[in-house]
Amino acid sequence: MRFAPADGANRGNERTAHKSGDIAMPKWILLVATLSFMIGTTASAQILSATGENGQNPPDSEAVQTLIDTLEDQDRRQELIRQLKLMVDQNQKVDSETMLLDELFDIDASSAMFTDNITGQLKTLNISTSSAWNILVLLFVLVIFALIYLINRWLIKLAKRHLRTVNLRLSLAEKRLHLLLTLESYLVLVVTSCIGFYLIAQLVLSSQTMQALPLSSLLEAVFTLFIVLFVFALIWEGSNAVLEAAIGRRNLADNARIQTLLPIIRNILLFTLTILVVLVLLSEFGIDIMPLLAGAGVVGIAIGFGAQTLVKDFLTGFMIIFENLLKIGDIVNVADRTGIVEAISIRKIQLRNLDGTVHTVPFGEITIVDNLTRDFSFYLMDIGIAYREDVDQVMDLLREIGEDMRNDPDFGDDILEDLQIFGVDQFADSAVIIKARIKTRPMEQWRIGREFNRRMKHCFDSHGIEIPFPHQTIYFGEEKGGGAPPAYVQINDKGAGDT
Repeated sequence: MRFAPADGANRGNERTAHKSGDIAMPKWILLVATLSFMIGTTASAQILSATGENGQNPPDSEAVQTLIDTLEDQDRRQELIRQLKLMVDQNQKVDSETMLLDELFDIDASSAMFTDNITGQLKTLNISTSSAWNILVLLFVLVIFALIYLINRWLIKLAKRHLRTVNLRLSLAEKRLHLLLTLESYLVLVVTSCIGFYLIAQLVLSSQTMQALPLSSLLEAVFTLFIVLFVFALIWEGSNAVLEAAIGRRNLADNARIQTLLPIIRNILLFTLTILVVLVLLSEFGIDIMPLLAGAGVVGIAIGFGAQTLVKDFLTGFMIIFENLLKIGDIVNVADRTGIVEAISIRKIQLRNLDGTVHTVPFGEITIVDNLTRDFSFYLMDIGIAYREDVDQVMDLLREIGEDMRNDPDFGDDILEDLQIFGVDQFADSAVIIKARIKTRPMEQWRIGREFNRRMKHCFDSHGIEIPFPHQTIYFGEEKGGGAPPAYVQINDKGAGDT
């Protein structure tokens, strides 16, 4: 409600005031006067309450003297009278506006009618006014809790978006540390749900029943559970973050080693944390864990005697991994199976061969490990040429091929040394065997060897060097005179109609 008239009325009043020789009172004077009146009324009420109805306090002598001086001075007295008249006029205008608004809207009557209608509807539904008030309060609290949960969800999404950027910068997994935010989200959901259900139960259940359901005990158990889970989740996520950051700062060879150990370390850590979480929670909820530990020891001894094969797998796998005999990404031959190492656990190794077959080999079955890609590799060649060929010429051509490949940018970086020719290795049934090899980077020996064979075939063809293949010679024997008997060859040409 506005206490001052409209702008047009103000301008009209100012013109009237100038014509009559008076000065219009500014709005801030009215505001200050109103506040002074309210403060004075409050102070008077406090004085009356302190002194009692019959108690009288003597007026302030200084204020009385000021009032006497004002009344004795004619100019000051006239100014005081004029100000008082202006205040009376303004109060009359405010009262008239308030009366007009009350008459126009009839606020008191409308409020009474609305209240009577609401009360009648509640009585029709057999709901008392206090119960209706409780329902309104409950709905308000539930709306507040829903807003808290939604705001928390929004904040968690925002935090995950920022964490994704930080994780990429630190070479961490994309969803690293998200488990902590998920636990916090569930905590808010569970707490708000418990309080909401408790408030609903207050409206439905009796007071005696509510006393048997203490909210404090329930929330204490919930907070204990989530605090324990949060601490162990923090240990789990922190350990993984440290391991991933260490991987990101190392070179490729060290990464392969860490990638091999990482699943095993994670499995051991997860198993240990799980056991500790269970024991801590049982202890927090008042369950004695000492008998459980004693029973677990007995069960462990029984399992050790009954599962010797499993224990053998664990021990053998630990020694193979600890001694770094193989790692993820190596091509190995174990237990008559060859393939690239895809996964390693504490009990088994998983290989995939060239045609895609996956071999799962328990460590207990491994007695010998053949690692084909450890540090470097060799492509070994047994080159067969005909007996009539010049061996030295062939060796020179092989060296030229090796030199050309080392100068080729597509293959030179993967060849570590020049072609090594050992010489004539053996005389086979139809060929002279020259043994040679090429030293390459790990995993590159087969690609380099295939390219060398392709170039060697073209080179031998262009120089007329024969690569022998199996021949069959028919010998008819000799006569006594030393001559070979004639070979009678008869070719029968049958017609199309002959049988």
